Amino acid sequence: MSSTFAKHLSEKIVSSFVVSPFSGRNSVWTLGSIVAFGVPAGWFGVWSKLLKRSDPSYNRQMRLAERSRIWVGTFVVPSFCEELLWRVLLLPRPVLVGGGFFGWAPLPEGIYLWGPVSLALYVAAHPLCGLLFRRNHVFRFFSDWRFLLITAYLGIWCTIVYLQTASIWPPVTLHWLTVAVWQQFLGGAQMLAGRSRSSEVEPSGRPPHECLNADTNIRPNTMIEEEGPEGPSLSPSRHD
Repeated sequence: MSSTFAKHLSEKIVSSFVVSPFSGRNSVWTLGSIVAFGVPAGWFGVWSKLLKRSDPSYNRQMRLAERSRIWVGTFVVPSFCEELLWRVLLLPRPVLVGGGFFGWAPLPEGIYLWGPVSLALYVAAHPLCGLLFRRNHVFRFFSDWRFLLITAYLGIWCTIVYLQTASIWPPVTLHWLTVAVWQQFLGGAQMLAGRSRSSEVEPSGRPPHECLNADTNIRPNTMIEEEGPEGPSLSPSRHD
């Protein structure tokens, strides 16, 4: 029993690796999923103020190694690893025939059970990953309903394109471009590093450093003249 299951699982994994993402039909589905996900998700992220353009000065200061980590590292983690787990391993094996060049391929048996299960686990894993970072700002972002909504929408499209192409590479490509563009151009790298944008202001309308001083009742030190037994002297004064 276990050997049969292991054989079925290995065949499903190998099959998803060897199916070309560049065949005519698969390339159409790959490009179509990028547009179908990217346009609405990008619009919603900007409209809801979840996504903000990365600080240009921050991008200029990034070293080549950091840029490589974004564009190479994110292909492996999270894109490849998550698609292998949440799509290839959890979903039923896609049907390799039918559908035509632009048509819809038949859905595999059991997809209406495992599809929602896979999607729910995929979305729920992100706040848990935020906890593993042990950084409050990462957990807050990964738990934000706007982020989770975009994540669910990404999971839906990764599921669709995997089932329609029977290849792991189209959903990996969609996932990878989403994460890499977010980190490089939409403030993702800054958020993960815990660095705020220089252009951000607090609800009070003041820059962050001024709000910090206000919250802690600290003002810049000033020098005042005091009269002592040995004559006048200068000493720093703090306004409480």
